[in-house]
Amino acid sequence: MNPKLPINLDFLLHHRTIESERVEYKAGWNPEAVLHCILPSAMMLSIWVGVMWRTLTRRAFEYAME
Repeated sequence: MNPKLPINLDFLLHHRTIESERVEYKAGWNPEAVLHCILPSAMMLSIWVGVMWRTLTRRAFEYAME
């Protein structure tokens, strides 16, 4: 997997994009509050993916044993 982002951050930071009028920044945004919002969602996604993976592998194993 390529560790580089497929976008040019310089263009995003300097509003050199087609939709630059849609870029909005909130005054005084709190990075800690953002993390408290994002992390639970990421944890739930991780749990969901784990459950789906276990379900799929269990069903594949049961199918193979038939």
